[in-house]
Amino acid sequence: MQGFIGNNAATALLRHTLSAGRRAHAYLLTGPRQIGKRTLAKLAGATLVCEAAVSERPCGACRACGLVERDSHPDVRLTETLEGRRGIGIEQIRQLEHQAALRPYESDRKALILTDADAMSDDAANALLKTLEEPPEDTVLFLTAADASQVLPTIASRCQEVPLRPVPAEEIEAALLARGTSGDRAQLLARLAGGRPGWALAAAEDGGVLEARRKQLDQLEALLDRPPAERLAAAASFADSATGRSSARAALDTWQTWWRDALLVKEGCPELVVNVDRLEALERLHVPSPECWRAVRRVQEAREQLDANANVRLAMEGLLLDLPGPRGEVGAVR
Repeated sequence: MQGFIGNNAATALLRHTLSAGRRAHAYLLTGPRQIGKRTLAKLAGATLVCEAAVSERPCGACRACGLVERDSHPDVRLTETLEGRRGIGIEQIRQLEHQAALRPYESDRKALILTDADAMSDDAANALLKTLEEPPEDTVLFLTAADASQVLPTIASRCQEVPLRPVPAEEIEAALLARGTSGDRAQLLARLAGGRPGWALAAAEDGGVLEARRKQLDQLEALLDRPPAERLAAAASFADSATGRSSARAALDTWQTWWRDALLVKEGCPELVVNVDRLEALERLHVPSPECWRAVRRVQEAREQLDANANVRLAMEGLLLDLPGPRGEVGAVR
């Protein structure tokens, strides 16, 4: 569908079934966060209500397509997790049921989009099941989830799954260049995206994303040349609070990609490096491959500790004291 990045098989499937009149009554779009599930669901909804007399729908230019883009079309309704909630609640599903029962307002068909179908409460999932069992003829439901296995089986079995896969960096880079992102920045964002076009597009608009990453990597590279006492002081900057935990998780995610890149460089695969702007520093690193691999695992362990609600400062202290030290010796402290 026009404007969508990657996953040509998924877009072709939806375009064909929706345009040819052989549509399913419900689709389940699955894939990692920020890969484009919500965007594709909206494009599919726009296909149903597009006013253009062309075969290539949605046209993206008619009034109906514009309303869908602004989440304002009365026949394409979006239900998302409310701020401060962990998932879709029963009251939202009841509202969706009400919308399903109404006749289309402007078009011949309606599209109801429900995100985070894998994070619904049990009551909400059971309520949604009633709509899926007896769907109105003029309504198509589009559900999104990270993984179909995490959706209630009775719901997943009543939907046609449309899986979205990570998009090659080259395709993401080309899309960024087409949107006016500079060459070096487009290449870096495409590598960092990990196959998620949504992340790359958001990061291209928000300069703070790369700035935060720069500080995280500067901190890591500096700490590798620091003695244990200074590493402990750095760990103290990660407070045991919601904000501190979030900051630590973000730093660990960035650090893990850096150590993975270090391992790739040591093994003679610099072309696979994600942090392309740090290649020179990675090539100067005096840490053998086994210790780079150990660092990757150790950062992952610290990330898992934070997810298990471990004390943030203690988890970061243990990690920083255990990473390779100055001149590449095995561990700063043993």
